Order: sequence, then C-alpha cells, then structure tokens
Amino acid sequence: AVEMTESEVDRAAALVEECGGRREVLALADRHLSRALDALDDAELVPAPRDELIAVARYVTARDR
Repeated sequence: AVEMTESEVDRAAALVEECGGRREVLALADRHLSRALDALDDAELVPAPRDELIAVARYVTARDR
C-alpha cells in the first residue's frame, strides 16, 4: 500500500467531491438504508432488537454528513 500525505489525501477527497463521487455514494447509501429498513419491517423480529438495528443503520449512514 502506498502511503499518502495529508495534502494528497485532501486533494484526492476534493477530486472525488468535484466528480460527484460523494453525492453518488450518499445516494447509494440512502437506497441501501431504505431497502434495509424495508427488510426489517418485513422480518418478524422482537421490537427492541429491531429498533436497535434501525438505530445502528441510521447512525452509520448519517454519521459523516
């Protein structure tokens, strides 16, 4: 693996942003979250664990926005 400097990481992040990569990944995460929540609605789960899974899913898809 190649080590990147902080400046190189910043530049790479800027390029991803400029190309719309971040926007596309966030949209993809939203689609996956929606499908996951639908699956949880269809599953016959005990409410407390189901609610915890929903909370985790929402947390990991929204934590860096």
